[in-house]
Amino acid sequence: MSKIDLTGQKFGRLTVLRDVGRSPAGNVLWQCLCRCGNTKVVDSKSLRRSGTKSCGCLHSENGRRTGRKNTVYRLARPGGGSIEDLEDLIR
Repeated sequence: MSKIDLTGQKFGRLTVLRDVGRSPAGNVLWQCLCRCGNTKVVDSKSLRRSGTKSCGCLHSENGRRTGRKNTVYRLARPGGGSIEDLEDLIR
């Protein structure tokens, strides 16, 4: 099976740097540089099918965003919290 060279291509927040071998399943492994500065090794299948879009920083950001929404919802419910709690969250 011939490999498709992904060097220099961007997938989400990842830029492919170089080939670093093959996975046990036979997929080419690529070292990628994330926009946040971290590196991550990802197989070609995950990159090309949009399975991996970052080093994990995107997941962390989305988790914080979701947690914040849940806190706003909880505070906005009757008896959920005071207006001061909501103002503290916004700051």
